[in-house]
Amino acid sequence: MRNALDGVRANGNRDVIPATAWASTVAPASRAAGLTDRAFQARIGTQYCGQTLRRHGIGRERMHRIARVLRDEACRRLAASDVYWDSVIEIAAAGEQEVFDLTVPGPHNFVANEIVVHNSIEADATPS
Repeated sequence: MRNALDGVRANGNRDVIPATAWASTVAPASRAAGLTDRAFQARIGTQYCGQTLRRHGIGRERMHRIARVLRDEACRRLAASDVYWDSVIEIAAAGEQEVFDLTVPGPHNFVANEIVVHNSIEADATPS
């Protein structure tokens, strides 16, 4: 499965890093670098467009430029990640099955049955 996307050419409309990465990763690194939005956008080779850029997902090529400009390891890891971001189109009932809760150490995600899932805390999974 790890090699499933080898040789696939990137499509700017697919496999984009979610827009939430702007606020969680890029903005803090940009602030730490002391860059204004205008200076940051100029350095990554984008015409200044205010906050419009941050409303959209980030293509891998753009994230590589961001990582180089900001010299930020978290941005570099996102750009080089082998995680393929795609939208969930449908969730359909598959019947009832026994469910188990799994918590891994720290605030990490993990892969379960080829699906990236979030770290869970048993207390949060209990209905109130």
